[in-house]
Parts: sequence; C-alpha cells; structure tokens
Amino acid sequence: MTFRTKYGHVIEEVDGYWRLYGGHRRSPSLLATDDEHTRFEVNFYAFAKDLFEYGFMMDMLGDNGIELKMKRALDVGGMEGTVSRLLKNTGQAAICDCVDIHDYGKALTDDKFVSYLRSYRRLYKWRPAKVLMNFQEHFDHRLNRERFSRQLPLGKRFNIDNYLTCGFQAMDENEQYDFVSGLGCCTYFELNEFFHKLSKVLVRGGLFYFFADCWWNQCNSTGITGGFPWCIQRLEADDVLRYFREQHPEVSLPDVQAKLSYYHKGKERPTITDIVKVAGEHGFSIVATRRHIARAIDNERTYKLPQDLYASTPPAEVLRDIGHFKKGVSELDLRTCFNSAVLVRN
Repeated sequence: MTFRTKYGHVIEEVDGYWRLYGGHRRSPSLLATDDEHTRFEVNFYAFAKDLFEYGFMMDMLGDNGIELKMKRALDVGGMEGTVSRLLKNTGQAAICDCVDIHDYGKALTDDKFVSYLRSYRRLYKWRPAKVLMNFQEHFDHRLNRERFSRQLPLGKRFNIDNYLTCGFQAMDENEQYDFVSGLGCCTYFELNEFFHKLSKVLVRGGLFYFFADCWWNQCNSTGITGGFPWCIQRLEADDVLRYFREQHPEVSLPDVQAKLSYYHKGKERPTITDIVKVAGEHGFSIVATRRHIARAIDNERTYKLPQDLYASTPPAEVLRDIGHFKKGVSELDLRTCFNSAVLVRN
C-alpha cells in the first residue's frame, strides 16, 4: 500500500514492517485509567528495570566527576519511589522526596522493596543475565559494575521522606532542592512550563538529571508504528490520523489521538538540542549530554536496526518529509532511542 502526504510525497509501506511492530503497537500502558494506575503492582522485572535506569544515571554523574552528597533530593514522576529509596539508602541525600500525580508508593512496600533488592543483589553477583535481561540493548548502556554494586547496599533507611501526589507543576515553590531527577517523565510536560517550575524549586548551583524518550526514533514511547519506518515521525498529526483511517481502519483513531496528545501534551516534538535550548532560556547550563543509540535488537522497541532499514527507507527521504514541518532534525536523531543530560541551575 502507498500513502500520499499532504505535501505530495508518496510513501510505500515496507513488506513485513506492520507485523514486526504489532505487539508494541497494542501496548495499553499509556491509555490506562487513573484507577488502573493506582491498583498496579510492581513486579520484579519492573523493579530491575528501574534499578538499571538508576544505575546509568549514577554512571553519567560519576563519569562527569559528580558525587552526590545533597541535603534534599526530589525525583519527579517517581512512581513507586525506587530512585528516592536508593538515594536515601546510599546516603546520597539526607532528605529524599518523590512527586507524582497519584500515590504509587503503595505498589512497592518497604518489605517488598527489601525482598526485591536482596534477590537482585544475589542474582547480579552470580547470574547477572537474570537481572540485566535486555536492558543493555534497550538503553544502549553497559553498567559500571563496580560503581553499580556500591549502589545496592542493604541499609536501614528505605523510606521516602515525603511522597507528594500534587503533581510537579503544583508543588509548593518554598520547597527547595539541590538535586532533582526525572527518569522518563519529561515527555508528560510542556518544556517551558517544566523548566520554569524547575527553576523555582532547584537552588542555584543545583543539579538536574533527566532521561527522556526521543520522539524521532522509529518506535517511541507512544507505541504508534505504521507500515513503514518512522511513520509518525515523518507525518504531522493530521496526516497520521488520515493514514490510519485510510490504510489501517482496524486501528482505533481515538487511541492514536490519545497517544499523540500524551507526548509533551501534543505540542512539542523536541530534539535534544531543543530541550537544552529551552532549559537555557530558564537559566540552566549543560554539564553533560548523551544520546542512547539503537545499536542492537532488543525485541522491545528495536526489532530492526536503522541501518538495515535504509535500503527500503533512505534517511534522506525521511528527513525530507520531516523538513516540511520541523527544522533541525538529523539522521542521528532518527537513530536515537533516548536522551539523557545533567544540567546545572545558574
């Protein structure tokens, strides 16, 4: 099948590509109700994945000479509070708070956290493949084992000091922090609103670490994929809806619209350059940035590497289509699954 964009370009579907990403496309996670979100339970896989994300945050900080000895730390969108618990447990912050829009902390009790951590420590030492799973390929990172092992002590303090359910934007600006982390939460915010708020709750000289999904990868966190690579990346929202209506009417258009609207509230499709630029406008400077590139099949988001798609989908054609409505996107953005960075408030 072929699709003609509103700019007149004809795009051919690639044989087998629609089926290849069928499982990911059916993911319901973004469309769960508030009640479903608050009733979920943290399984060991989710716990292990959170620990891996925490581990490469500590690698980025450590590789740039940053040692956390903070008075107050805040994890934004921290769900069950794994990051806040680990910062507390390792003594990297005296007070560790977590903010989200619901009380997800109930999904991971202190006893379950300790039980999972005991199991993780044992498996990481003797059977690391059991807890690393596909994370190295998915996140494009190999943990510093020595550093990571130091992050897993079984201390006595696993509690989160303050679990806030008001949402980050509604936080009391009298609450001040010298370290803020955001692992996977940035896509839920408009960037200007987010960095404006961050500048109010982060002290001068304070550090912000974020790890964020990259829209321009062939499969991003919306889970929307089409019959050709970089489908929603090379189409504007109205063309995306028309594409599914004409070529794949079996797909629910309200679901597609809801997933598009989740991403920066449907208003932004930033590159890492865009994010850093907005942060700079609110008084932040770069300490370090990193792209997490699709280098290996992870069977979760990457089922076929970008370079293997180029024969049927030349990157020049993808960038041509994107260039009609978004400037500054490069081939490197097309290969970037995630971005991470450390910023400092001036």
